Formats: sequence, structure tokens, C-alpha cells
Amino acid sequence: TWGVSMALTSAGAGELCFGAGDVGSRLMLSAAAIVAHYGEARLLNDEPRAGVPLAVAVEAVASGEQPPRFVCDTMLGRLAHKLRALNIDARMVAEAVSPASCSENSSSRGTTHAVHSRTAEELQLQQIAADAGATALTASCSVHSSSRGTTYLVHSRTAEEQLREVCAVFGIDGVSRARTALDSRCCACNGLLVVRQGHEVAAAVHAHTLATYDTFYACTNAPCSKVFWHGQVYQNGLRDIQAAVADAPFAPSLHP
Repeated sequence: TWGVSMALTSAGAGELCFGAGDVGSRLMLSAAAIVAHYGEARLLNDEPRAGVPLAVAVEAVASGEQPPRFVCDTMLGRLAHKLRALNIDARMVAEAVSPASCSENSSSRGTTHAVHSRTAEELQLQQIAADAGATALTASCSVHSSSRGTTYLVHSRTAEEQLREVCAVFGIDGVSRARTALDSRCCACNGLLVVRQGHEVAAAVHAHTLATYDTFYACTNAPCSKVFWHGQVYQNGLRDIQAAVADAPFAPSLHP
């Protein structure tokens, strides 16, 4: 009894080589021929890609070998936004999990639905992190314990404390990054920002704003396409993010 991985049915899979009982013989079959003969019912789901061990990921970021790149679970949404403000690639599971994928059927309710939702989130967290070459961040002890040493457990409670903790653990210079905060990455969707002049964003910005500011920052992620400028909201956000990283690396209010 054997099965074929779903990934092998792709157009680029080519031929598969099987041993034929002796060193001088080989059996060559195309993936399409195998599926046609045995049927799709014999296909196996691919195993999730293994994540990078946490110690290796921390060393790579702290040494500057790799840029900081994270995936946050649904409990760390505010942390993800603050990481993005520092131009750190921070994805969120909540942005990738659809309601339909959180349960096996739409009639699931109560505890059963919650279990399916947690299981789906855990799998998504690990898969997104592995695919993106990122480190998974979670505030859940159960998710951390089931991740086999590839996920960092965030202990701090508030988003500001969590930001300082992640910067300290991964050796990220938050103070330097905060000097140009909010100008490089969209906090709403994680897309990169590009500088635009007023006439380039006229359709998305009120006339009064166009007349007041010369430089704008547009999100390159098409589904988002938000436009930002250095108004009062920016000034408040810059002040808050700079204050957050300027404080002591670790705050005293940690989970027991």
C-alpha cells in the first residue's frame, strides 16, 4: 500500500523513478499516469514544512544574517501592527484564515467549533511561518508547546511590552528603526509603502489634504491601497512607537 503526494500531480512534476528490484533496473512513471490508474483517492495530503528551530532563527536575526520576519497568532494583532510600524515584516494568521477553514462544517458550535478553530490556527501559524521563512509568535502556551521548538512564546501582556520583548530577544534595534517609523510598511496590511506626490494620489485624498501636504505614502498592496501623510495621526503614532521602544527592554508585568 502506498500513496502519492498531491504536490506530485503538478504540471512540473515530470517523471517519478521507482526501484525495480535490482540495481540495474528502474521504473519510470509520470505522476499523471499514476493518478489516472489509481485515482485521486490515493493521494496523500502533503506534510507541513518543518519550521526553523527557534534558537537558529534568533541567532540569524540577532547577527544580521537574516532580516526580522514574523507571523503573529490572533492574540498578537496589536503587536503585529507595531512591528510593521518599525518596518518589520509581520504577518497575522487572522489575515490568512477564512471563516470556512476554521471548522469542518458550518453547523459546528460551542466547544467543538472552538477546538477546530484553534487547531486550524495552529496549523496556519506554522505553515505560514515555514512558507515565509519567518518566526512564529504566539501568546498561547499550548500552541508554543505543540510547535516542537519553532515558535517563540511572548510573555508580556501589553502590545508595548511585547514589542520591547521581541526587540530584546531577537536583537532588533527598535530605537533606530523608530526614527523613520510608519514610512516604510503599511500597519494595516503589511504591504510596503512608496512615496507619492499629490497629483499621484489625488483620487484617494481630500482636496484640503492635498493642498496642505506635499508628500504621501501609498500602500503597494492593491487590495489595501491606503494613502498616508505626516498629519496629526502620524505625529501621534510616531511619538507612541518611539516611546515604546525607548523604555526598558522587559516590563515587569509578565505572565506567571
